[in-house]
Amino acid sequence: MHGAGHRCAPTRPASAGNRDREAHGAGRPRVLDVETRREAILDAASCALQQYGYHAASMDRVAKAAGMSKKTLYQWFDSKQSLYENLISDRLLTIKTPMDDAPGSIAEQLSRSLKALSREFMQTERLCLLRTVIAETRAPEIRQIVGQLFEMKCASFPLRTWLVEQRALNRIICEDIDEKTDLLFGMTLGLMTLGELTGGCANRTELEQDQLIDHAISVFLYGIDQQVSARNQIDTHALAHEDERNLTFAHRSHVTDIQETV
Repeated sequence: MHGAGHRCAPTRPASAGNRDREAHGAGRPRVLDVETRREAILDAASCALQQYGYHAASMDRVAKAAGMSKKTLYQWFDSKQSLYENLISDRLLTIKTPMDDAPGSIAEQLSRSLKALSREFMQTERLCLLRTVIAETRAPEIRQIVGQLFEMKCASFPLRTWLVEQRALNRIICEDIDEKTDLLFGMTLGLMTLGELTGGCANRTELEQDQLIDHAISVFLYGIDQQVSARNQIDTHALAHEDERNLTFAHRSHVTDIQETV
């Protein structure tokens, strides 16, 4: 439920505009650089969405919270939908943590990478915004934004890209990369995020999260090895059957040749 009494998770100690006014007194603040101004607007939009819900999170409210006029806000984002598309894309679906490429085994690299990704995924700001966006998917606009952005971002998700690279290097054998990405994500980051959102594992420590990740990686890689072994056995049996069939054909041909000679 949204309302004026609801407080959104602080994204920064203070808004960029407020920090600037505090530093420069009651006079006019200095002009902020482009990136700082943009982040301040997204901060304000995030808070408005969490406090009031999508329909009531108006451009007026966002402009006021960002310390600017609505006219200035529209110079940055030409519509409310554009503003919230950028918010969801930047704060939820853009992953800033790269996969680990330091020397090590597949298991070691996955372990370091997924643990680093989990720190990004488990940030309070991100979880609060994610919880709100999920609740707001009843609004067609939010549902459309999330669906379109999710489809666009999936192909560049770091875990998927990394699995594609490792397969190309013959370090891992897996046919359906999308399926394997979904599987490993669901066993680790997805499970942890769901636990935080539902309160089921809200008190899981960082050490417990790391242990879950390592266990999931072991199960995942074991499953891939079993698939490969099963496929090799099938191939071996098929090859043996083919050899037997060829041998039988050769024997029959030899017998036929002898009979014709006689």
